[in-house]
Order: sequence, then C-alpha cells, then structure tokens
Amino acid sequence: GGVGKSTITALLAMNFAKKFKVGILDADIYGPNQHILFNVENKKPNYIKDKDKTLMEPIESMGVKLNSMGFILDDDRAAIWRGPMLSGAIKQLMSLTIWGELDYLFIDMPPGTGDAYLTVASEVKPDHSLLVTTPNKLAIHDTLKSVSFFNKLDINLIFILFSFSLYAEDINDPFEDLNRLSFEFNESLDANFLKPIAETYSKSPRLLKKGVTNFFDNLEEVDTTVNQLLQGKIGYAVNDLTRFVINSTIGLGGVLDVATPLGLKRHEEDFSQTLALWGVPSGPYIMLPLLGPSSVRDVFSRPVSSLLSVTFHMTESDVNIALKAVDALETRERLLEIESLIYGDRYDFVKDSYVQYMIYEVSDGENVVDEFVDDMDDFLIE
Repeated sequence: GGVGKSTITALLAMNFAKKFKVGILDADIYGPNQHILFNVENKKPNYIKDKDKTLMEPIESMGVKLNSMGFILDDDRAAIWRGPMLSGAIKQLMSLTIWGELDYLFIDMPPGTGDAYLTVASEVKPDHSLLVTTPNKLAIHDTLKSVSFFNKLDINLIFILFSFSLYAEDINDPFEDLNRLSFEFNESLDANFLKPIAETYSKSPRLLKKGVTNFFDNLEEVDTTVNQLLQGKIGYAVNDLTRFVINSTIGLGGVLDVATPLGLKRHEEDFSQTLALWGVPSGPYIMLPLLGPSSVRDVFSRPVSSLLSVTFHMTESDVNIALKAVDALETRERLLEIESLIYGDRYDFVKDSYVQYMIYEVSDGENVVDEFVDDMDDFLIE
C-alpha cells in the first residue's frame, strides 16, 4: 500500500490513451484514488435503465474512461465490506459499466492478494499483471507473495516497478567493463550449476527449508549484535543477542525461530553498515566473481564480518565448507522467485537493485528520499 500503484496506473492509461481507447477500473474498494488523480472526484456517473439492470456510464477525463467506487461513496464514508459484498461490488463495477469498445482496460488493484484479486481473475481473466513496490522489506515480501499468487492463476507477470528508483547510469561504476565480465562469469556459473541445484532444493518440504533458513539467520545474529554495539544501538544489541541465545537453545540450534513470537524482532547489521554510519563512503560499485554485487566499502568490511561469523571459528574445515555450501544453496533458492522480476539489462537491474537495497539498509529504512513522487510532479493533473 502507498507505493505508487494508482499513480502508475493513471500515467500508463494517459499515455496509452494518446493512441488507443483506454479505460480504468478502480478495483480498490476501500481506498479508491483514480477519481482524485484525474480531478473528477465531484462528478457522478450517469445511470441508464436497461430492462432489469441499471447501467453506469463511465466518467471520461484525459481521454480515459473511469469508473470507481469513489464516484459512488462519499469521501467521508468508508466501505467496510468483506467477502461476498466486496466481490459483488467489484463485479458490478465491471459488468454494469458501459465501457464501449476499449483497446485496453487497466485495473487498479488494492494491496495484498485477497478477495478482490480472486474476483478479477475469475471475472475478467486479465492478460497481464504489473507489480509495483518499494525496496522496503515488507513491501518486497508481499510482492513475492503476489508473484506466486499470479503464477497460480496463470496470469502473465510483465515486470515489477520499483517506485523508489535510482538510475543505473547515475551509480558510481567506473569499472563497468570489468564488472560486466565478472557478471557474465557469475551468470554462466549460476545457470549451469547453482540454479539447477537450487530448483531441485526448492521442491523440498516447506518445513525443512524454513528450518534451514532459520538456522543460517540465527548464525548471523552474532555479527548483527556486535555491529549494533559498534553503532551505539544498545537496545537492539540486547534484543539480537537474546534472540541468538533463545533460538540456539530452545530453538534447537536456531532451526526453530522461537524468539520472533516472543516479540524479539530480527535485524540485519554488518560491518559495512557500521562503516557507513561512521561516515565511510561506499566507493565504486564492484561485481565480484562468485560473490556478486558489492562496493569498495563492502569489500573492506568482509574480513571483519567473516571474523564475526560463527562458522569462521569452526576448526573442522569440512564442516565449515559444507555449511557455507548449504548457506549459498539456501540463499539461491530464495532468489528463484525474485529472478522472474528482472527485466531489461540484467546487469543494470542487479546493480540498481543492490544499491537501492544498501541505501535502505544503511538508513534502517528511515529518511530515505523517494524521488519517484518528485519525478511525477510534471504529470500530475491540476
């Protein structure tokens, strides 16, 4: 929610309307916005009696035909419907609107994967879906659930839009030629080795995969705790150390995440983030062979993070190597769904996404400047 879905829907529709016949159905029953974006919130659709049905004529603005619950409900009234009532409202907006001949119908959906999506999928059977998110972890987590949801409904996913976006050409990348060679090497290794193994692993029982993820997340708690202390976040350090103790004991070595249900939230901090807090710049972007996207600051922080790793102090080298291999496999399996979201130049996409993610992590998600809204000012309708 609040990531720019409605704005992007409106902009796409207005651009398509220059050459095609276009309509927008605002299927966000609880929070309709299209009537506001097109500055027609005070208008009401005309109702036409047709035998035993009452049809609605869409409101037209900027060459786009619109229908929305916002035309029907007053601004100070909230729809509190669920289940059948929600689905019924969407069905009526779709079936009782006199759209005429349209080349494209854009449907502005609400957040999540609930009843509204099932209704639209069954009644309209959309040709394509487009997901909009921000680099926020929770937003990305919900987006990945949507990817799985649309796949089950056999709705083609075009791509994903990050509404907080950097431009690849603006990122400090003086070693691009060498970085691209490393990227191609990594891609080849992944396609021929890592990805096939990860796809096989993805078919493992869900509880097994969850246990493996929890185990390696727990190993990172020591690194996180030390860096919380170095950053002066004493409360977070106590929280994360307590997580490690509880999950390592009651949670059977971290296989079970007992701490989260107890209200101990998990965090992620490493020495690169600590250096950033101390004022050390990230430096140029670097694509490392085998290890993937990084920066000069990240490279110099790796030895410290490695020293703080639990596996670093294991004397049995075979066990150490095995754990790192399983860790890499678990990480690659979690990226399988995300991979389907990559579009355009894969190198630029990975670079852009990595830098966005690091900016978010360093700032702990706070005070992140979202230039997306500013970039849209020229398109907003007065």
